[in-house]
Parts: sequence; C-alpha cells; structure tokens
Amino acid sequence: MHTGYADANAAVKNPHYRPDVDGLRAIAVLLVVGYHAFPETFRGGFVGVDIFFVISGYLITGILVREADNGALSIARFYARRIRRIFPALILVATSALATGWFLLSPNDFRSLGASVSGGAFFVQNLVLMNEVGYFDIEAVKKPLLHLWSLGIEEQFYICWPIVILALARLKIEPISTTFALACGSFLFGVLAMRVSQDLAFYFPVGRVWELFLGAMLAIAAVRKKELCLRSPPSRHRALVLRKLNWLHSESRGRTILHESFAIAGVALICYCVADFDARMQYPGFLALAPVASAVLLVASRDTWTNRRVLSNRALVLVGLISYPLYLWHYPLMAFMRISFVDGVPFAVMIACILVSFLLAWLTYFFVEQPIRFSNGVAHRVISVQWLLVAMTLLGLGGMATWATNGFSGREPTHLKRYMLTGKETRVHWRSGSCFLEPEDDAGKVGRECAGGGRHPMILIWGDSYAAALYPGLKEVASSHGYVVAQYTAAACPPLPGFTTPRRPQCGDINDAVIRKVKELQPEIMLLHSTWKVGAADLEKGLSKAIRELGREGKTRIVIVGPVPEWKGNGLAANVLDYYFGEGAFALLPARTKYRLVENDADATMRKLATSMQVEYFSPRDALCNKDGCLARIGKDAAELTAFDYGHLTVAGSVYIARSLWHALR
Repeated sequence: MHTGYADANAAVKNPHYRPDVDGLRAIAVLLVVGYHAFPETFRGGFVGVDIFFVISGYLITGILVREADNGALSIARFYARRIRRIFPALILVATSALATGWFLLSPNDFRSLGASVSGGAFFVQNLVLMNEVGYFDIEAVKKPLLHLWSLGIEEQFYICWPIVILALARLKIEPISTTFALACGSFLFGVLAMRVSQDLAFYFPVGRVWELFLGAMLAIAAVRKKELCLRSPPSRHRALVLRKLNWLHSESRGRTILHESFAIAGVALICYCVADFDARMQYPGFLALAPVASAVLLVASRDTWTNRRVLSNRALVLVGLISYPLYLWHYPLMAFMRISFVDGVPFAVMIACILVSFLLAWLTYFFVEQPIRFSNGVAHRVISVQWLLVAMTLLGLGGMATWATNGFSGREPTHLKRYMLTGKETRVHWRSGSCFLEPEDDAGKVGRECAGGGRHPMILIWGDSYAAALYPGLKEVASSHGYVVAQYTAAACPPLPGFTTPRRPQCGDINDAVIRKVKELQPEIMLLHSTWKVGAADLEKGLSKAIRELGREGKTRIVIVGPVPEWKGNGLAANVLDYYFGEGAFALLPARTKYRLVENDADATMRKLATSMQVEYFSPRDALCNKDGCLARIGKDAAELTAFDYGHLTVAGSVYIARSLWHALR
C-alpha cells in the first residue's frame, strides 16, 4: 500500500523527490499502527489511510504526467514498475501469514484467512471484506490480512488511471478538469453510499478514489506550473487559473505566508481527527474531508518551515521509506497476538509487536524490496516481473484452495473433530427463512408452521437468533409434556416493540407482527429471549411496552429468559482447538471453566428489570455456571459442546437449558 516514492539513494538524483512527503507518509503509517495497536488511545488513527491515498495519488500521477509530457508513458512499463514495487513484500507477508495460520488457526478462521490471501493476491480484498466484515467490527481485529483492503483500492485505481492519463494526452484534453470531475463524482457516490451501507461506502473503490484524485490534482498542478494543458494552449479562463497557480509556486512573501498557513492548518486537522474521531462515527462520508484536506494542505505547502524542519526530519523520512512493509507487517502480527491472547494482548506484548514490525519492515525494505527494484545484482536479474506474477498467482490459488477446503479441516486431531462445529449443524433446527427470519427477510416471510398448529397448551418463544437456538431444546422437552412450541424469531431483533437499527430496519415491523400473533394465539407461556445487548434506555422502554402489550388479557404467563454465557475469542469450538494447541497433545478445554468466558453484568441487569416489571425470570447462566465457571462441554464423556460459537446454543446445549427452564416453570 501507499507506494510510489524513490529510495534513499535515488532520491538524491531525483529532482522531483520531496523528503517532506515521506515524512507525511511516516505520520500516516504511525497513526494507523497506533490505532491498530491501541484503538482507545489513537481513536482516530484510522484516518492515516486517507492521508496515504492522497500521497499516493500525488506521487504516481506526477510520474505519469511527466512521462506523458515527454511522450515516454508506457502502460506496460508502468505495470512492470508496480509489480516490482508491490509484489515482493506482499508475497513475503501473505505467505508468512498463511504459514502461521496453518499452525495457529482453527479451520473456520484459516478458511477466512485463505479468502483474505486470495483477495490480497488478486487485489480485491476490499470487495471480499465488503460482504464479510466491517473494518470497525469487533472481530475485524482478528483477521490477519484485513488491512489489504486499502491496497486493493489503490491497485484497482492504478489499473485504470495510467490508461486515462495516456488517453487524455493523446486527445490533448486538459487533465486537471477531468480529474476534478471524476473526484466530484466519486465523492458524491461515497456520500450517497453511506445511506445504503457503511461497508459499501468504506470498501467500494468508486466511493474512495476521490481521495487519490485530489492528490492527482496537486501533482498535475505542480508539474504544469505555467501550463496545465497537456498539448493545447489555455483558454482565457484557464489562463486566469494558471496565473493563480503560478503564484502559488512563486517565491513571493504572500506565497510563503499562505503556504505556512496551509502547513499549520494541515497539522491542526490531523490532530483534530486523531483526537475527535472514533470507530463509532459514520465514516467515511463527509467526515473523510478532514484528513484528506490535511494531506492536501501539507503536500501543497511545499517549502515551509513545517515541511523542511518537521516533515523532512531524518527519522521521519526513514519511517516513510519503510512505510509500505511496515504497513504490511504490523497488522498480521497484532491479529495473531489477539487470537493467541484471548483475554487481551498485554501492553508489553503489543509494544513488542510494534518493535518487531519495524524490524521486519527494515529488513524487508533493504534486503527484499531494494535489491529487486533498483540494484543490478542477482536478485534484480533473476526475479523478473514474470516470476513475480507467477508467484503471486500461486499465492492467490493457495488462498483459494484454503477457502475451498474449509481451512484444510483435516488438520484437527481426530479426537477433536466432533467438537469442531460451525453452526450449520444447528441452524437447520432453527427453521431459517420462516420461523427464524434472516437479515434480508421481512415479517411477510413468517410461515404458518411457526404457530405450532395453533394447538394448546402452547409455549411461544419470541426473540433473536439466541431465541431461535433455544427452540430445538424447547421442542423436545415441551412435547414430552404435551405442549406445542410456537416460534417467532428474527436475526438481530430483540423482543422489544419499536426497536430498530440501521442494519436491521425491519425489526419494528417484525415485532409488531409478533405481538398481533401472540394476541391471536393466546399462549399459556410466553418466553422473551435475546442477547439483550441494547442500550439501557431502549431496553427498559421496549421491554415495558412488550410486557404491557402482552399482559393486557392477563392469560399469558410471561417469562424473561436472560442471556446465555458468552465465550471469548472466535467461539467455543475454536477455544477447544486453541486450548489443544496451547496445552499440548490430548489436552481439552475443561468441561467447566472460567477461562475464555466473557464477564458481564447483563444477567443481573435483566433480573432487576424482570423484578421491577413483575414478571418471571429464568437465568441460563445459573443453569450453566457456578463459582468454578461455566459448562463448555456436557453429555456422555463430555462430548457435546454447549455452544457452537461465542454464545449460540448447540442442540445439546439447547436441550440442557430447556430442561432447566422446564423445571423452573414447574
């Protein structure tokens, strides 16, 4: 990611080299590394990527326009330079991540890593992630190659941009006006995309390339100076613009003051973004204007005191020179540490990760990148563009094979295979698409079978996917006592009338439909179950309304089912395998353990709410947990897991809870 600068030796010979731009690149990569290591401290550090985009657009477009002016622009040579620049370090890092994942990751996680390796190798990681996980999602920090999304956007841009520059040159069309129009269109798309999906606006290249286009405009203006048009003389209007731009590049006192103001404003904007932005914001959208403007101002300010003394500092320039391998190395190291330290990565370990990242970046830059790119030695001669293409293709195919084989699931020891559930085994029992509505479903998809035939006595369960996971156990236990079970559940929709989220706007209509159905069916017992991860105000308001609506007739016994235990890391099945690798052969996660259990007070909160609203309460935590921890494995020889991921019950876990619930109801 974020490439296009000369190496330290070539910089001396390159009249276009600007050490201050490398210094700005260093600030950008340090912000990103800081955010990924300590997101609570460097809350807005993710804006470093936007700064990188501007720098990249500026540097690469400058090269392209100068070559086009001289009639020396060759698309083939440009792509060859990009391959020598991008491929060596990327191949090294992605291969290392894949090799490490073979030993450390469970099949599901290794399968996901395979998709990321393939996405990174073919420069479509941003498109892979768009349908997989959001950049600000909690589990994103455990995807070792998630950060390659930005490299995907850059390379998708540079596949097309040289062709556009060459076409403009041959057609003698002014590039800066075309670039401005493209930037405006891209920005508008990004803003509109935010209304549809934050992930679409974040990952889709059309909504992000305006940041590169603004850097490109700076480059075109700097190259042109006195003549913006590639071939044709400027019009009267363009001549006025040219005179103003020429003044910006003059040595006048006014120009110096203006540029110093640019630099100060740019630094202030960066500080503002880091201090005030955080992952909860609707980003990028309009908010991305701030970091992009900071980069534009600092690149435009050129020979100011800030640029000469601060950004051109030797230490910053060195970090800027190794920023690409530093960006590549730091995230996989941190992700693997977060996977290994389920209780949180110790501060000292995270600092060590950063230091190792710098070391690996330095070694990669001087012993991998430089020999392949610039030297006349053996590495440059032997490792040709063709071989790099072959190596990258093989890497991408290896990632695809990892994904297609479900993470080479045969890697697990035979005696652990029965524990390696994925959720597919239980979701078939949820009656998905009918009695359990997926995120894309609305209330109209609820099937007639969900009412249990309308027979009585009846238990009706209402809630989200956690409630759906409880259904198989309820069905088995209740049927043995003559009860039928009605099921009305929907993904990410707690049983709270009026509750909606931007990602699940259908919840309001779905819950209203459930209340109407409950009044029609008049069940003897009504169970409300969910993760209950809702803001305190919304939770109390919604729960009060639900109980008020359901209790008007006074015939239904209302029971709130509290939250089930939740497991740290990537879920209980993965914890079993992780424990095996951590403790040695034949070691299993204890049947009852506090280890890798998420501690929260949701159970106590829900119990108080139930008491205050004068309804019954059942605690799954009381059924599964005691002072020694919570049950991870149950059944004969403790061969059944209680949950298949971070909390959803397996069929065995569902039956276990249902029996305890039935005993409490009696």
